[in-house]
Amino acid sequence: MLRVTLKGLLARKVRLLLSAIAVVLGVAMVSGTYVLTDTIGSAFTNLFNSVNRNTAVAVRGNTGAGFSNTDTQADRANLPEALLSKVRAVPGVREAEPDVSGSAQIFNPKTRKAVSNGGAPTLGVAYTHSALSTLTLRAGRVAANSTEVVIDRGTFNKIDLRLGQTVSIQPGTLPAQPFTVVGVVSLGDIDNLGGATLAGFDLQTAQRLLLKPGQLSQITVAADSGVSQADLAKRIKAVVGKSADVVTGADLNEQTSNGIKNGLGFFNVILQVFGYIALVVGLFIIANTFSMLVGQRARELALLRAVGASRAQVIRSVLAEGLAVGLVGSVAGLGAGIGIAIGIKSLFSAAGVDIPSTGVVVAARTVIVALALGIIVTAIAALFPAVRASRVPPVAAMSETFTLPARSLRVRGAIGVVFFLVGMGVLLTGTSGRGGKASEVVGIGALLVLISVVILSPVVARPVVGVLAAPVRRLFGAIGILASENASRNPRRTAATASALMIGLALITAVGVLAASVKTSVGTIVSQGTGATYILLGSGQQALPNSLTGDLTGKPGIAQASGIAVVPLRINGGKATATATEPAALKDNITLSREAGNLNGLTPSTILISHKIADDKHWKVGTALPVVFSEGGRTSLTVAGIYKENQLAGGYLIDRRTAARYVTNLVDIVVLVHATPQANTAQVRTSIQSLLDKYPGIKVQSRGEYIQDAQNRIGQLVNLIYVLLGLSVLIGFFGIINTLALSVIERTREIGLLRAVGMSRRQLRRMVRLEALVIALFGAVLGVAVGSLFGWAILPPLADQGLNEFTYPFTTIVVFFVAAGFAGVIAAAFPARRAAKLDVLRAIAST
Repeated sequence: MLRVTLKGLLARKVRLLLSAIAVVLGVAMVSGTYVLTDTIGSAFTNLFNSVNRNTAVAVRGNTGAGFSNTDTQADRANLPEALLSKVRAVPGVREAEPDVSGSAQIFNPKTRKAVSNGGAPTLGVAYTHSALSTLTLRAGRVAANSTEVVIDRGTFNKIDLRLGQTVSIQPGTLPAQPFTVVGVVSLGDIDNLGGATLAGFDLQTAQRLLLKPGQLSQITVAADSGVSQADLAKRIKAVVGKSADVVTGADLNEQTSNGIKNGLGFFNVILQVFGYIALVVGLFIIANTFSMLVGQRARELALLRAVGASRAQVIRSVLAEGLAVGLVGSVAGLGAGIGIAIGIKSLFSAAGVDIPSTGVVVAARTVIVALALGIIVTAIAALFPAVRASRVPPVAAMSETFTLPARSLRVRGAIGVVFFLVGMGVLLTGTSGRGGKASEVVGIGALLVLISVVILSPVVARPVVGVLAAPVRRLFGAIGILASENASRNPRRTAATASALMIGLALITAVGVLAASVKTSVGTIVSQGTGATYILLGSGQQALPNSLTGDLTGKPGIAQASGIAVVPLRINGGKATATATEPAALKDNITLSREAGNLNGLTPSTILISHKIADDKHWKVGTALPVVFSEGGRTSLTVAGIYKENQLAGGYLIDRRTAARYVTNLVDIVVLVHATPQANTAQVRTSIQSLLDKYPGIKVQSRGEYIQDAQNRIGQLVNLIYVLLGLSVLIGFFGIINTLALSVIERTREIGLLRAVGMSRRQLRRMVRLEALVIALFGAVLGVAVGSLFGWAILPPLADQGLNEFTYPFTTIVVFFVAAGFAGVIAAAFPARRAAKLDVLRAIAST
């Protein structure tokens, strides 16, 4: 039986390799994700181990109660500089150096644009030439006074700087200032900081610009010979007590590396999800392929049974072919995954986000997962055809007219209806709720509906194909009729082929509907949430200077200028994010609708909350809420008012004066400007723009421009999702190729008879292409219908986020539908050409 199986594999290698492509694509995405994140994680782990090799202990500011010690430095309290002398006096301390860090945006002197504008960090630090420094001086010297700076080599080369040149830098929340470049540094041996920029100042200048005089971000400590990190950390902790957080160098490296890995976690999950979707779609293709192969080999399998092969041996034989396909596909997918990881890493580099150099990391876990996924998927897909093959009666199958009996679709239809009704019930239940739990219910309902459509697709195949094929029959006459009959003669096969395409198109359609609705909702959110005439934003992570609102206030035509900051804190023990602004902003710049209380009652001792927060937490006007800020400050705020949902305000609104009291560097992320009613808005814009000459990198947008910009960013994200989901559509494309290729082999004698009675090769090719078109359109109809339902259902649970404007993108859906038809026609090219080349006499003589 082993030899028979091997011979069967060699005889059908092209057909099976087409099925293996489905496995390759899915496994490649999953394994590539693991390889990429493992490689990046290993690279940064090695980097931090290298640059911090002399660091035995790090002394850092505390975080607020309940805040994780792995939170970013920005979420920590600063240290008093006086603590440095105490640490230096601890026995076992060989050296202790002060660290200061914050944000410093560098501007290209030629274009006056921010160098880092894609969200990469803009680092500002105190740099001294010390063995404990993570930076290495590559050229020039360290900054010696308040007018000098050192720049990382990646940025230095990127904007073609030279030593002695003046460059504009915006440190922290201060306006941009000119500095003379006196040195070039790198992080250890790494010149490019992953797209980030770095500016290094002397200690006093860094304190003044990034923190406050007399404050430090961290103290880095080196140990005397023979003193372990753990022992030294205990000694220092005994001295500093609860005033600071003390960690060993090893723990610091691990926390920093884990922070990067956690940041990549979402990216990792997203790519894996699309990989698993591709594998599920591939399962349909493989199952369909093996089902057709078993049907074509009915006589062969019957002969094996007749000469003594048992049912178990037949099952094992077919399963072995499936496992072989899975093994080949998994190995090829693993190799392709490594290539994908290298390719994405190269794309990062091309975009200016270089990852530290390291070898590609292929962990044992990656190999095991890749092989297991591919083999298990193909084994499952081949199992049912294998069992079906074992049931071939040995004598009956020797007849030339024998075909495998097909079960009635009634039971299948009943099961499908049950799944559909339950799924719709769950789906509608989810749409009546709000929040994450309701979204999960909608997801479960959508999955059940999708399963029901897959089950019911053979039941509805004939009537739906009949409707779709009507124009084909009318336009192409006899050829169209034959194509239509070919597509509907085996509804199970047509449904299985179309299901692969249907799943991909359902997801793409759902994303398209959701994206269109989100774009419309964004316009409504901004229009209803703010009365601002102009919105001022920085580039990338650029903080807006605190002096900006003061400079704008009182200018001709400007009624109000309001800074908006976002503050992490804990309210009544739970983590939250509050919006901090001036109470005057609630007059025009932030438009709130009152639910209860006094929305004009925002003071340093009060807080305003949304009605959703009030309902969820059972809070009301007058409730006193204990608040802990990330740096450790504590206070109590009383609920003064409750407002309807406003995405700009968020769930909590606090007075800017309160936030400034407990947050060292309160950063505005946006400034809202409201013009006076009689002002000429064009002149106001010109006035704002002239003021921004001393604030490079800040852009001015009207509400319409801001909405359009936000919608464009949503469009870019959606396009990326389309590309990733395109894998599943591509697999459906190969499924049509495989099905038609096998169908041509199955109908060899029929094709020969058609050619014998006068059908030309051109007509034969057209018939196969039209059959593919009908199958593709069948999948497209199911996919678009199901995807549209999912796109509509996911919106109600997100209504509290402001996403309550259902918009159906008719043009986009029509494009999807037409593209699916073209894909079907293109997929038929190879099978159609193969059918046309069949020798007529040999085809007629075949059995």
